[in-house]
Amino acid sequence: MASVYEFIISAKDLAFATAGKVSAAVDKINTVAHKATASTTKMQASAQTAFGKILTSTKSAVRGSATLQHSIDELQDKLAELNKVKFGTVLKSEFAAVNKKIKKTKKQIERLQQGILMDMGLIEDKRKKALTQNLDEKTDEVVENVTE
Repeated sequence: MASVYEFIISAKDLAFATAGKVSAAVDKINTVAHKATASTTKMQASAQTAFGKILTSTKSAVRGSATLQHSIDELQDKLAELNKVKFGTVLKSEFAAVNKKIKKTKKQIERLQQGILMDMGLIEDKRKKALTQNLDEKTDEVVENVTE
């Protein structure tokens, strides 16, 4: 009879030890799941912020391009008027002054056209490149935290 009690007690001890190991494993899985959820939440917040910035820059690029295009049109009209004056004058000093204004107006048009191309993403801006690189680094960091 004593051996039956010993067997029952050892079986009970073995069952409790196994249950303790299973409980520890479940706790560890639960901790990893919480870390993954927290990292996913951080990544989602970062992604929402990045997409918000992209949306804002896109909206401003569209508005900015339209505004810049109006400015370019006005400057081109001014350039046409200056060319009329340039070819209609006989005074050397007036010709030189108009030439300076034409060069200045052409530079302004060139700068505005570059601004439009930059807003449309056809010319890469160093700030945009840095922002994208920073976002990529943060995403890699979050992914590393999740996998740990």
